[in-house]
Amino acid sequence: MRSNQRLISASSHSAWMWLNGGAVTGDSIAWVAAGMQEMYNAVRGTGSTNLVFVEGNGWANDPPPNLISSPASATYATDRPASNIVYTLHLYTCPRFNVDGTPNCGGITPPQPNDSCTISPTPAWQNVGPTLQRWVDFRNANGVPIMEDEFGWPSNDDPVDRCFMQSTIDFNEANHISWAAFHWVGWPEPNFGLTKNFDGGDFSPTISGDVVKTGLANNET
Repeated sequence: MRSNQRLISASSHSAWMWLNGGAVTGDSIAWVAAGMQEMYNAVRGTGSTNLVFVEGNGWANDPPPNLISSPASATYATDRPASNIVYTLHLYTCPRFNVDGTPNCGGITPPQPNDSCTISPTPAWQNVGPTLQRWVDFRNANGVPIMEDEFGWPSNDDPVDRCFMQSTIDFNEANHISWAAFHWVGWPEPNFGLTKNFDGGDFSPTISGDVVKTGLANNET
């Protein structure tokens, strides 16, 4: 279940809007956004009992400010009961890439080609703990399942490009967080690809993909 999180999270009422929706303005446009509760009610209103994956706030970096079908809902009295809900997160310390394929980390100093995975001190581009720990705390406090259904690294040129992926998987495994990486295909962002040439039939893993392949294989049993 997705919402326009960039605009909603910019609102001073983001906690209310994430769950209940409301008027959104930005980029010279305005509309009334559906909240997660309205979308959840619509899904359950069809009689569906499937798993519903509900993203957090702020591009799914931040844990939800409220639970689905909680008293914080504006329609609490008529909400569908919370069932089979998984709260999901995304994490990209370096969410973009430059035209030369190097990571664009938005103010964070990116790794250099000769760098290696560092444990102490952990550089900001590799430090997944602060964000992921917030989600662990949210899960433990509320007794709800969580999943990291998106994380990725914007380069596959140097050995250091495996470090963010490895750190993320290691944290997830140590803290019992289900995960799925971004992304298998080469379009529209080939640098994030986990396979070298998906469309061309080459399914061999990239530097990032090799870490994911190993992580998945470790969970086969």
